Amino acid sequence: MATQAFPRLREVVELTELAARVYRYLKPQEYVGRLAPSRGTLLQRDLGIAEIEVSSEFLDPITFLSTTHFREPIVDALRSINTSLQRVSDAVPVLPLTHAMGLGKTHLLTLLYHLYTKVPQQWADIQSYLPDEAKTLTQKTNYRIDVAEKTLVIALDLKHIPGNMLPYNALFNIMHKVFTKYKKSSLIQRVPQSKLAELESLLTRLSMYDPKEAARELVNKLSELAVTTPILIIVDEVYAGIFEAIMGASREYIDSIRRTIMFLNILVDELRGRIPAILIYASAM
Repeated sequence: MATQAFPRLREVVELTELAARVYRYLKPQEYVGRLAPSRGTLLQRDLGIAEIEVSSEFLDPITFLSTTHFREPIVDALRSINTSLQRVSDAVPVLPLTHAMGLGKTHLLTLLYHLYTKVPQQWADIQSYLPDEAKTLTQKTNYRIDVAEKTLVIALDLKHIPGNMLPYNALFNIMHKVFTKYKKSSLIQRVPQSKLAELESLLTRLSMYDPKEAARELVNKLSELAVTTPILIIVDEVYAGIFEAIMGASREYIDSIRRTIMFLNILVDELRGRIPAILIYASAM
């Protein structure tokens, strides 16, 4: 059977100015399967968990924002999410994402990750290079830099777990890496050093706790800080990850999936009425 030949992108599509700069001279092996990375792939590359090739515009928040079209469904979803992270609720909001919602699930999840990790660190440049996007974020979606700086991000892609980890361990490993790379420097200005050290130490040990104890210890430790630290929980490929595990994974892996879901359920209960939070989960199904 003859090998299928993929053309260069410039031969089959009319590229925008931005896309031309990024893709025009890519060879097929450099773009097939790589142009839209999974959340798990993005997390692993951004946090240094694995050396995976990811197109630069997905990693750079300024470039990514420049490709974002703030249509009404996305603006509405962002406003709801951002507002939820600014106030304590009796019930933590849960937002399921499906393709039928017309949001662009993959793009929205990547956007959220950037908004609550990298964007606060590069906000001055964003205001300078992308003034319209910055204005849209602050005026139309209720995005606040001071809240984003201190929001703890819990992110996991259940279909793309780092190869050497179980899901439960990966969840806390990613949480700790996001904290040290994006949150610690901001919180140092707001939280007593001893309390911050205790929180960081706990994040390195949470995978050794059972789900109920881990959730309670995390919320209790956050409640002891001198500032409110909202929690943004993003879980991608929920159904696919669970289905694939049931169909062929080891008993140990399946149990780790179970513990992960249990932790998230208990965490949502523990957060009610105490800390601003929102849970966003997505799946292609």
